[in-house]
Amino acid sequence: MDVLSEVLSDLVDDETISQEQADAILAAVGTKAEEIKAQHEANKELIEGFLEDDVITSDELAQLPDNHPFNDPEGPFAEVVADGELTRDELREARPHSRRGAFRRGAHFGALLDDGGIDEAEYNELPDEHPLKQIDVSEYFDDDELITPDELREIHEELKAAHGSDDSSA
Repeated sequence: MDVLSEVLSDLVDDETISQEQADAILAAVGTKAEEIKAQHEANKELIEGFLEDDVITSDELAQLPDNHPFNDPEGPFAEVVADGELTRDELREARPHSRRGAFRRGAHFGALLDDGGIDEAEYNELPDEHPLKQIDVSEYFDDDELITPDELREIHEELKAAHGSDDSSA
């Protein structure tokens, strides 16, 4: 709310609004933020309860607010809930991941690493132009059939050294 406070302060200084109005706006925004946070926490607890059996049924989905992402017909979960249920695996796969795109060209490494690394099937699904596809990684699959996060850091360092790059976006 620092930006909002600054804007409101400027408006008070310009005599566009009064200090009382600025205070009322800040209070209203704070109240709304707390309501949203409380609703988010309530939804999170509800979903955790739904997932105790690893499936969210259509009846359970109906208990979520209409504006919840699981109920958005155009959202990231629309396809997987079309059959009337959402499994834990479908949720994990469809959930937008905060680290997607962190390793050059949006290759969704964060999502791939959720299970501890990248297996050969996931590697094969990467686009051909992906930097990881530009080097031989077969040795990593020989050891444990998984490229671990530590191995990815090692690969990234090799790519940086080979290209003389100081890019640290991995």
